[in-house]
Amino acid sequence: MLIRSLMKIKRKSNQRKKDLQEAVKTDDVEAITAKNTDPVEASMKMGEAIHKAAQEAEAKAKPDAKSDDQKKDDNVVDAEYEEVKR
Repeated sequence: MLIRSLMKIKRKSNQRKKDLQEAVKTDDVEAITAKNTDPVEASMKMGEAIHKAAQEAEAKAKPDAKSDDQKKDDNVVDAEYEEVKR
């Protein structure tokens, strides 16, 4: 699902890039400014999609992390020691 979303955003972004290039050729400052915000918005949407996917993956991984904690050996004791030189 993430790949599809990113591919869709990428296609839109590429089209917006072409539109911006055409606006630059016209030297119309207002058109350039308007077209320049489109790629910025597209990159923000890509970042949001990636962030959302990372959060979902992390949420799925958390139950596994708890089971690893439960598997720890309870008979382990932390201790300090001193090496004796002969």
